Amino acid sequence: MYYVTNRNHIGEKQWNPDGYGSGFSDDGAENLRFGKATVQADEQQISNYLNVETIDKGTGNGIQLSGYMEERVRSNGKISAFAEILSDGTQKLTSKEMFQEVKSEMEKATDTIVYVHGYAVKWTEAVANALSLRAMLNKKDENVENQKVIVILFTWPSDGRYVLAEDARRIFLGAYRSDRIEAEASGAALGRGILKLRDFFIDMRKTGQPACNQCIHILCHSMGNYVLQNALITIANNTPTSALPALFEHIFLCSADVDDILLTG
Repeated sequence: MYYVTNRNHIGEKQWNPDGYGSGFSDDGAENLRFGKATVQADEQQISNYLNVETIDKGTGNGIQLSGYMEERVRSNGKISAFAEILSDGTQKLTSKEMFQEVKSEMEKATDTIVYVHGYAVKWTEAVANALSLRAMLNKKDENVENQKVIVILFTWPSDGRYVLAEDARRIFLGAYRSDRIEAEASGAALGRGILKLRDFFIDMRKTGQPACNQCIHILCHSMGNYVLQNALITIANNTPTSALPALFEHIFLCSADVDDILLTG
């Protein structure tokens, strides 16, 4: 699974970290890391979660699947960040390397969804949720056209604390407000990532690369919508025209922690 993050890396190896934490990158809140996370999981176990009947007569329990995936991430998850090289006259940008890989996959009748998680989500939970989402979206359905989907996770440094107890209201509000501040600052990082994608498309046109004719979508959950709201400010401030770049076919605002007029006007 592909990921983009402005979290701080854990461990001594920047390009092969042990994980990512709840703080901003040591290079700044807007600094981005691009990479891939892999886990080993039992296909039959995944199939069981995908096909279990739900109370509304549907199939698939994404919550339980996500819980199973987090166990797998914790036990055997591996991270490989695209290494950036800026020395000796050589420039290798991690964003372009990842976008080129994604483009190659999209050429095989595959759409892409950028997933932005919400409040109180640790690195391991974010990866598990994205893997669960990908599995649910790619579940075989005889009534649906065979269209594969890639999920790119954008994970920001949420504290990963979630308190519901009534007597812990102050702790809950403190954690919520802390994440709100981090979400606002992370909007600039997400905006930078989207602008890098825009520049990738511009370079494609300049070099005559054919389009893959697939679609890119973005799905934001809860406070992830607030990240998107602030990303739009960064994009607008770095767009020479009044019209923002039209990169996404659909934008899903799920359980949005923002006003419903976010994308109007």
